[in-house]
Amino acid sequence: MNSRKIARIAFLTVIAAMIVAGFFSPLRDSLTPERLAESRDALLAMIEARPLVWAGAFFLLSVAASSLCFPAAPIVGISAGALFGFWPGLALMSLSFTIGSTVACLASRHLLRDGAQTKLGPRLEALDRGFERHGPAYLLALRFNPFIPYWLVNLAMGIIGIRLAAYVPLTWVGLLPALTIYAFAGSRLATAESLTDIVSTEVVLALLLLSLVPLVADRLLARPTPG
Repeated sequence: MNSRKIARIAFLTVIAAMIVAGFFSPLRDSLTPERLAESRDALLAMIEARPLVWAGAFFLLSVAASSLCFPAAPIVGISAGALFGFWPGLALMSLSFTIGSTVACLASRHLLRDGAQTKLGPRLEALDRGFERHGPAYLLALRFNPFIPYWLVNLAMGIIGIRLAAYVPLTWVGLLPALTIYAFAGSRLATAESLTDIVSTEVVLALLLLSLVPLVADRLLARPTPG
């Protein structure tokens, strides 16, 4: 067994472990807004004593979580807003998740693309061509959609092979709406009666509609101009 195959198995094992930990382990019950609200005062006291140290630790933790495809973007974003305030929390989240998503994409490209190319063959080549023509619109639509996990998009973009020069800025832009909502919800954690007052059905529907905008714009721009 060669070193790349070993690395591929290890990478997929870590991702599977992160998904199990996020959805099916006791850790899931600890990573809730209610638990965060209970411990918020104690955490704020620690952060006020050494703000830069804790901000740096939170940043690195967020990079690691997104790099390893840990499915906890909402609670991490809410935590950022609750513990550091809206604007600092949003800055920490947007930068750390963009870096982590880029690391995950590169790992997927290095470890998973060859295997996918062997199995999918011409279908993957067709996806590559589609993303070459419409990649920005497709990626933004996937990022804006609140029902498509960010970590799944990271892995898929690595397999498809979108250019990194496009992937990084579009990922930052694409993650920004959801992260803004999470950070805002966290900044209101102490006063809101319920997070559903902030992250409501209307907000989710707005994100769904937003995910259609890049596709519609791309379709309109692709139309030949008359005359």
